[in-house]
Amino acid sequence: MTRPTLVSAAYPPDLDGIGDYTWWLGGALSRAIGDGIPVITRTGDHLAQEGVKVHGVFDPHDLSSVRKLPFCVNGGWLVFQYNPFSWGRRGWCPAVPEALNSVKAVHPHLKLAVMFHETTVPRWPWKFALMRRWQRPVFRKICKLADVAFASSERYVRQIEKVGHPMSVVHLPVGSNVARSSLDREEACRAMRLPDDAILVGVFGSAHESRLLDWIGAAFAGVKENQPHAKVLYVGPHGDAIARAVGDSSLVIDMGIQPSDRAGVCLSAMDLLLAPFNDGISTRRGSVIAAFQNGVPVATTLSKWTDSVFRSQAPAALLLSQATTAIDFARDTAEWATFLNNHSQKARYREDIQAFHDAVFSWDLIAKQLMEALQ
Repeated sequence: MTRPTLVSAAYPPDLDGIGDYTWWLGGALSRAIGDGIPVITRTGDHLAQEGVKVHGVFDPHDLSSVRKLPFCVNGGWLVFQYNPFSWGRRGWCPAVPEALNSVKAVHPHLKLAVMFHETTVPRWPWKFALMRRWQRPVFRKICKLADVAFASSERYVRQIEKVGHPMSVVHLPVGSNVARSSLDREEACRAMRLPDDAILVGVFGSAHESRLLDWIGAAFAGVKENQPHAKVLYVGPHGDAIARAVGDSSLVIDMGIQPSDRAGVCLSAMDLLLAPFNDGISTRRGSVIAAFQNGVPVATTLSKWTDSVFRSQAPAALLLSQATTAIDFARDTAEWATFLNNHSQKARYREDIQAFHDAVFSWDLIAKQLMEALQ
């Protein structure tokens, strides 16, 4: 079986979701088809992994050096990780389609697969509309070069299909970018020196503008009305922003950025995760999928872009709120979070959400789906 070559602008130890994705996917492919999975990425230090061979090629300070790609590949399948912001400031990356076009010209028998983690920014707000003017043509050029397109959400599948290029388009969810903890909640609290007598309301990841921080603050306040000892357990780089959203820094346990294994333990210590997004939950939200993997019930938001798997298979341990305001989301979360008062229901929710992860988002399953599409 041909070993695909993965290409990513970033790679661990970078604090970068797509770099992490590439690391975990490489490991899963190695388990599936054997050692020697090649990864082409930026120069510098790389987090080693058994079965994966990393080649540092691109200048991390000048990612137009992606133009070196034709000289680094031979044949088989090239699986290119794409998000416009990975390859250029404000998503300006005309060097990417130039490089991919050169790859196909120099290696006519090579097949190109592109994993679209993001296609372009949406039409709103106005600053996105400006960036979209240059991101859209680049996106269309890349689509026309691809033999297979993978999309991290069904929303992106539809966008790719509208380009009209006769390629195979496959919906491929992302997986968790943290390790799965083997500890139960109480063990995790002890390991991380967290209070196991408090309800730990989790927030995980960056304070990106897609996250509704005021909704998180309102939902936590609603939970705390019924759980007086509740605290926010935050893992990520923006603890100050989370503290402002909560309104009282003494109620936030800020763990900061944690390595993969410790992040998984922190997640296992959480009683629930708050994850409202302005465009709703989707299969590209790795922070939520990491919570699923570690058995954490999640309160999130539903939108017209939410992928069908959530509507058809999500267990009760996943709150899909249709709220349009922070107050409504707080009300929905408080009503749903009554499971915290029932020990057996808490245990069942943790089991159910982890089973949902294993059925849809496990890395071995993702690797299998990818390889099937490349046959």
